[in-house]
Amino acid sequence: VSMVALCKDMQIIHKSYRKSKYYPVFHRVALALKESGMAYLKSQGLILLVIWLVCSMGLMLIRNPYALLLGLFISVFDTLPILGSGMIFVPWGIFEIVMGQYYQGVVLLALWFICTLVRKFLEAHFMGNYMGLLPFFMTASIYLGICLFGVWGIFLGPFAVILIRAIYQEMVTSG
Repeated sequence: VSMVALCKDMQIIHKSYRKSKYYPVFHRVALALKESGMAYLKSQGLILLVIWLVCSMGLMLIRNPYALLLGLFISVFDTLPILGSGMIFVPWGIFEIVMGQYYQGVVLLALWFICTLVRKFLEAHFMGNYMGLLPFFMTASIYLGICLFGVWGIFLGPFAVILIRAIYQEMVTSG
């Protein structure tokens, strides 16, 4: 019911919002956040595709009949910061080694290592390039975000850096 009432009053709210003396500042900051958010989603999508290819090719090496499907599942699972691909590859690799399938076990453990390296490198590189930040600052923001906010820090850390940068740029250009 409140959503219907809000939609009904949307034009009035929009007009009063535009008349505010703070509108230009908030609007520019919101646009910067929108652009950065889209860049973040684009970079995460590209990373997901690369990890999917790496996982699928590795699983094809051990002749897994579901390599593409498992590669997709593992790449989606890899986007979760605490869990990651290690939660799948490490136990699976150890199990294969214990069962005497040394080749499969080593390939699975190597896949985990490769996926970790690829994610760390691409995350800093893509997100830094698309968002206009140096890879160091992007990596630091992700690390600090995870330390401060836990799992949500992988999103909130870069968001905080982008927000701070947008506000700082607005202060420099307007004042």
